[in-house]
Amino acid sequence: MVSMEKLCMEHFRKTSDSGEEETENNSKGLSTVRTTLCSEHLKRICAGTKNCLYNWFTFHNSCFILSTITLSWDQSQSNCTSICGSLAVINSQEIQNFLTEKGMLMYWIGLRRYQSAWKWVDNTMLERSYWTSSPGNGDCGLLRSGGSPESNWLKVACNGAAYFICQLNY
Repeated sequence: MVSMEKLCMEHFRKTSDSGEEETENNSKGLSTVRTTLCSEHLKRICAGTKNCLYNWFTFHNSCFILSTITLSWDQSQSNCTSICGSLAVINSQEIQNFLTEKGMLMYWIGLRRYQSAWKWVDNTMLERSYWTSSPGNGDCGLLRSGGSPESNWLKVACNGAAYFICQLNY
């Protein structure tokens, strides 16, 4: 556990040194939240606890949280990574249905086009998609919650601002 905590804390140091556009107060507050969340998540992993932190949704072997702020796709992924997770990877119909039922907004998911191939943030290839009939032509995936889970993904420009879904696996 100690080495995992050091790894996570090292990531936080690098993230805060990277010059993200945050005010000093927000940066300090985010750092505290990130450290606390990561520390709590690591404690639960090491203890074998399979429940999520307060305000997180538990589904299968993951915890999910819907953001309350909007960021670009890259900023959203960095935010999720900083709390030892990633943007959500939807690799089953069950996860797709579950996330579609949460919230009533549009959320970044961990799907991005690299050259001509769509990949998840965990480097797996997209196998099953849920694109709308007019998905757009951007390079990042957005889930429109509250609609039909069979066709609620959009292809949008990665530099736009949207809410996002973070996922932590246990």
